[in-house]
Amino acid sequence: MDYLRITPILFGIFLTLIITGCGGGSEGNSSESGFQDNQPTLPINGKLKLEARYGGSLEVAEVTNKNFALIAHDSVYWNDIKNFILYDDTDGFSIGHPKFYKYDDRAYILSESQNCESGTIDLPKVDADNLKSSYTAKFNNCKIGPIISNGVMNLHVVKNVGGIPEKIAYEFAAAFSIQDIESDASYTLTGYMVQSVYDTLLEASFVFHQGGKVRAWVDEKFADSGESYNHIYLPDYGRVSLSESSAAPSFPDTISGDIDISFRKRFNNYLELGLWNTNGSLYGPSNPKFSYGQEPLEERVIYVPYEHFSLSSLSEDNGPHIPVIQVPNVVSPSELHTMEVTELRAADYDLSQLNWVITDEFGEILSEGEQRQHRYTFESPGEYTVTLNAIDSSGNIGTAAEQVYVTGKKRETLIIEADISVKSELKEGELFTAQLNIENLDNYTIKLTSGPKSMTLSPSGEIKWDGQLDDGYHFADTVYYSIEVIDEGENKSENVKGVVAIPTNTKVSSVFHYTGDYPTYNRSWPVGSDKAAQLLPSSDDYRDGIYWLTIQDDKLKVDSNLLSRNSEGPILDVSYSDDTQSMVYLYANENNLSAGTGGYKSFQSSADTNHIFEFATPRDYPAPRLVDLNGDDTLEVVNMIGNNRVEIFDATYVRSEHQLPRYLTFFTWQSWKACDLDGDGKKELAFFATNPTLKEVKLVLSSFKDNALTDFEVHQQGYYQWHGSIVNNTLFVDQDNNGVCEGLLTLGENETGEQYLSWYIYEEGSLIKKGQLNTNEFGSLYHDAFAIVDDSSGVGGILFQSDNGLTLVGYDQIKQGFIANAYSYVAGLEVIPNVNNSTIIGQSDIDGDGARELILKHVVSSEDAISSTLLNWQNSSSGKDTYLIAASLEDNKIKPKYISNLSTRYSRKSTAAGSRVVPLNDGSLMINVYEYTDIIDERNNFRKRHFSPGYGNSMVMRSDGSYYQEVGSEYILYDVDRVEQKRIPIPSSELSDGYVLSAHDGVELVRLSNRLGSQQRHFLINGHSSQIEVLEDVKHVSPHPEFNKNGLIYVYWQIPYWSQPTYNEAVTKIDNGYRFGQSGIYKVTKDNIELVESWQEKVFSIYQEDVLDVYWVNVDDDPEFELIHHVIETSKWGGVERDSSYAFVADQNGDNLKYIQTYRYNKDIVAEEVLSNGKCIDNACRNTMRIETFLFSNTWKLFGYDKVTGYTLWSRTISKNNKEGALAYFDKEKIYFWLNGLHIIK
Repeated sequence: MDYLRITPILFGIFLTLIITGCGGGSEGNSSESGFQDNQPTLPINGKLKLEARYGGSLEVAEVTNKNFALIAHDSVYWNDIKNFILYDDTDGFSIGHPKFYKYDDRAYILSESQNCESGTIDLPKVDADNLKSSYTAKFNNCKIGPIISNGVMNLHVVKNVGGIPEKIAYEFAAAFSIQDIESDASYTLTGYMVQSVYDTLLEASFVFHQGGKVRAWVDEKFADSGESYNHIYLPDYGRVSLSESSAAPSFPDTISGDIDISFRKRFNNYLELGLWNTNGSLYGPSNPKFSYGQEPLEERVIYVPYEHFSLSSLSEDNGPHIPVIQVPNVVSPSELHTMEVTELRAADYDLSQLNWVITDEFGEILSEGEQRQHRYTFESPGEYTVTLNAIDSSGNIGTAAEQVYVTGKKRETLIIEADISVKSELKEGELFTAQLNIENLDNYTIKLTSGPKSMTLSPSGEIKWDGQLDDGYHFADTVYYSIEVIDEGENKSENVKGVVAIPTNTKVSSVFHYTGDYPTYNRSWPVGSDKAAQLLPSSDDYRDGIYWLTIQDDKLKVDSNLLSRNSEGPILDVSYSDDTQSMVYLYANENNLSAGTGGYKSFQSSADTNHIFEFATPRDYPAPRLVDLNGDDTLEVVNMIGNNRVEIFDATYVRSEHQLPRYLTFFTWQSWKACDLDGDGKKELAFFATNPTLKEVKLVLSSFKDNALTDFEVHQQGYYQWHGSIVNNTLFVDQDNNGVCEGLLTLGENETGEQYLSWYIYEEGSLIKKGQLNTNEFGSLYHDAFAIVDDSSGVGGILFQSDNGLTLVGYDQIKQGFIANAYSYVAGLEVIPNVNNSTIIGQSDIDGDGARELILKHVVSSEDAISSTLLNWQNSSSGKDTYLIAASLEDNKIKPKYISNLSTRYSRKSTAAGSRVVPLNDGSLMINVYEYTDIIDERNNFRKRHFSPGYGNSMVMRSDGSYYQEVGSEYILYDVDRVEQKRIPIPSSELSDGYVLSAHDGVELVRLSNRLGSQQRHFLINGHSSQIEVLEDVKHVSPHPEFNKNGLIYVYWQIPYWSQPTYNEAVTKIDNGYRFGQSGIYKVTKDNIELVESWQEKVFSIYQEDVLDVYWVNVDDDPEFELIHHVIETSKWGGVERDSSYAFVADQNGDNLKYIQTYRYNKDIVAEEVLSNGKCIDNACRNTMRIETFLFSNTWKLFGYDKVTGYTLWSRTISKNNKEGALAYFDKEKIYFWLNGLHIIK
């Protein structure tokens, strides 16, 4: 570091003279500071003399909001003046005062040969052999930076005890003057500075006078260890400690030592000032224009632009400081919480005194404080107000207030025995009446807290309701109500809840179901009807419910009892009751099965009782069957257990166990079939047993007599092969359809894997093989085999599918020999069935023409003409289009006769809940399933398809069936017939699939399908400018229920209010749309988005928690809508646990803010579909819906909640099973939901 250039030069002269022994010169004046020759240390009287010259206050300056600006300004100014004297140029320090900033430049660093920029210094002559104690140097208009110096400076040589020079003291006489050319101000200077012989500045002390008055005393000391300080004494205020740092000032709350003014330059355009070790009660503003980031305790840092760093600017009064406070808005009782001021916003540089006030809901003051932070424990539930007043030196008061909602009941829980007894159910022309039963009812206050508007509660506890449904209840089959019982004396309460079952006019129908691929039940139902529905398996990964295929409007359609049956677990078998008109099915109790104990359940569609069959032992693979074994017109349940046992439940549900042949212990008993072979009205059972070790398959025939399995016959059926081909297939042949089977046609394999057919007849109580045929005689028949009857030829047999085609092989009982007929698939209905893409899953006379059709499941390929209608979108990874086909059998040809109304895709069976459903204006339905979008007409028939042309490309659906399709860097608008209408450039922001919520003045509001946490993304499509306008920094966008008329949206800002933004406008037009800086209500027009009502100051200076959802609601009697925010209390995004037990509501302008405890909004939900905003189903927009599952009852229900209180208003049972579903769409007229297919309530 270079010091005053005269100093090292003179010292160098001294050293030279000492060494050379030459020199001479003038002798110094007498010392005004008491310096003496050979003095080892400086005397204290030098500083005492300066203190006497100063004559002002020596105490620590008391910084107040009235003097901080003056103290800060003068301290920084005199610190710079001192530095210009101590250092020869600006190379050794940073400029503090803005007026000197231009000298902080390389141009103002002197060369080694310069003592002054201009002017001179007369240096003394020194004789080293006769070294004197003092010398004199004279300054003649010597300019250094902004300072011009004139006068005499004495140089004193200070020696140590050994007589060696150790220090040099530079003493400025009283007549020494300096001129600040930037301020055109002149001062006289008295003082000194001390330097070691190693060029290290040790000490400096100066008193400045102007016009006979003391301006400042600057006293500074440098030490490698021990005390160092930089004091500036201002006569009217006292001592100030000044620190200069490149880091941000820090401000501890404890009181210790001096008052420090800390400063640093920021970005070369403003100064950052701060108070150090204040008493904690004075705070300066953070001017938003010059406020950067959130450094700790910025409220005690003042950012001053250089152009404002003047006494006049720093002292201006431009109004109050507006505090911003951080308060925990929702807390639990009896917890200590900290409230603090995070910012003071003002247009001037004054300081403010802080005053905290906490009041309860009655206005009683509970706590006060004056520190930056205030701590308080809210003991009891209720609402509190936290207010902070900031009072500046001019008496201006800025105020911030926040409400604190303390959770929990204001009343403790009342422990009582109370229930509701129903006197009369709701019926046509009859009231619903019930009685609240509480002992000593007169001791309590009771009130109806939720329920239909026309429901009444009398003081005696009688509940009456005339059945009049409120607006929005039209989907309900159950209405809920709640009664609060209050003990006023104990301040305790309890809610008692009740329900009312009501009739509903809304019906459930299905758009489509997903079905399985394999023939689990090759039966038709009802038996003997003109048109028999073909029973189908449910989807392979969703084995629940009975599915059947019928003809409607000349199309095959799938129906199911999934939504109406009362059962649990997968369906295991289906049969018929004695009148053949009632379907009976057997299903497993999945919960019990998974526990290893479990049971079966049987349910008959005409009865209401579930019958549970308990297992004797845990089952690895339960495969029970329903069959009338003994011909008594009642069904038994038959199941294989273990390796060689059978359990049977008779018609009275009594279980018996039966032993199969013990010598087949190591065989695994598999499938079995039953038929009456001897005409006694009782069925014989044909079992198959396999032994993988011996590679054998046995056919075992048994009779069921006297409630026991008897007369076992074992026949070698074939060999067990491990190459995946058919092990066995059996057809009981009843050619004359008299209920007695003439024989069995079975398929087996020999040791080499060759397939052969065997024909068995039953004679004199024994099964006799009458013929055997190697299927190689008909070529390679190794594909699927299915037992059918060709009604056109009367031939029954097994239909083999192979690469060579189809062959039906049967046994001619008249000719006593096997017959084989070749069949072929032929094209029809825009499809070409074939052995590779078509699977036979059943045979039924589905149209009642007397001939049974083959039921096929056909996977569409490029060979099918229908593929072009489906846009040739057959992606193996995402699933292929699949149709059900009923094909005729005639002239040995299998030709499509009927085809299903819709295709389904394999991959969508389990993931359909993620699809988007949009009803169109003409009654059609648009279903987006990622890669493609189908339009289905109002009769649920396929209309047309659109699809995305590439991975990651997005589509936006419109209510008229048109859509925007992302193609490259553009959105192309297509009409419903895929005719291009216009092109719109896509901004850089990432988009995804979405749909148009509503439109106003030619501007469409689009909601994107993907949801980032609790953030719902939106953008606008402006039809006037043909631009996409993205809404940035938005967490929630909620359109007004009449957005199409008024264009109003509510925006919940993404960034919390207490986070400092880098921009301050409510909404800013940016290149790709709009960036929001405030929460509030905005109006969307074709040209702009304008702020209508800001919530930032009124609400979000008060509320700072995260928000789950925002809704427009009407909570009072006026026609205006309010806005309610449900709040996220817990957020665990690993398992996505979101909870809301309270909300806050306010008018559209942000007034009348109230906190509300919600009793049940999102509690205990196993599966849910968050319906952010959605469509209103009532005029007040207070109903919302969730699909929930209750595992204890395995019932899926649709629930309506009050958006304000969270009370359950109504419910609607969807299905009694434990499978997952999801809500797809709803409005006032209809509800779409996914549950192994797509269904509608309307």
